[in-house]
Amino acid sequence: MKNAKRRKQTSLKIKRCEIKRINGKSSRISRGSFRLRYINILILTVFCASSAVDVTWDAKLPAFFGNVTYLQCEISDAAFDCTKSPRQWYGGPIYDSLCYEDICAASNKYEVMKQSRCQYTLMIHDFSDRDVNCEYTCLYGISNMRRNLTLDEKKFIYEPHVEDIQEESTENGKTLNWKINISKIFPTPSCGADLKGKSITDRWQISVTKPGFYFAAALQINLPLSSCGKVDVYCYLGHYKVNITTKNFDSCHLPGGENSNKNNTMMMGFIILAIILVIAVLMGCVYRKKKLCSKGLQGYMPPMMRQ
Repeated sequence: MKNAKRRKQTSLKIKRCEIKRINGKSSRISRGSFRLRYINILILTVFCASSAVDVTWDAKLPAFFGNVTYLQCEISDAAFDCTKSPRQWYGGPIYDSLCYEDICAASNKYEVMKQSRCQYTLMIHDFSDRDVNCEYTCLYGISNMRRNLTLDEKKFIYEPHVEDIQEESTENGKTLNWKINISKIFPTPSCGADLKGKSITDRWQISVTKPGFYFAAALQINLPLSSCGKVDVYCYLGHYKVNITTKNFDSCHLPGGENSNKNNTMMMGFIILAIILVIAVLMGCVYRKKKLCSKGLQGYMPPMMRQ
């Protein structure tokens, strides 16, 4: 009997332990499922919040090498506040952090401009060929846009500076040989020239090469020394016109030109002489008229004085 009671008690204890274990396990499962639900809700909340924000950026074109280029970032959120999260720019040749809010690591190269709350513009100073064909990212919190700033001949321009242009002119008999070398220009140039407003492009020899990233151009023309006037040399970079140089041919060295100058001088002399003669005649007439008037007055006596 005692053994039977002991067996019942031990079996009851075992059942109680099993119930406790089951209850403990079930409680752990319920806690785990609660945590999982909480994480899912949190992820969903973050996703919904981020999906309500849109970040886009684009370059202000055309962009000029050597000048300041602008990458304009537009941020839009539900409240149009755009100040609840930090704003940043990443990118460049080695793709690194460029600016965080108003602070830029290389301030001499990069600068930010806040035109409004939702506009965050990156300014790239001394824009060069190293700044293209690399990625840039505008960030607002966890929302961002990452894209490549791709080189396009229709959108990027390098206007030659004075140091990029060399001129040489030599006289050969009755001909002037004029050479112009442009060492740096972008994109592919289409060059021409006007003499006194009329095109003389067909008389130029023009060659364009690409020694590296930029293009180079060589222009040459043989002009008669009698071609007096102003010559304007220019190049079209896409639709953008660049004035390269201007040369004035003030004197004509050929005999025809000298005769023309002599004829002009003689004509001016005749005109001046004619003006002098006209003035002399007018002065003579005025003087004569005054003299006649004075004689008439001398012979005239009022009636009261006559007796």
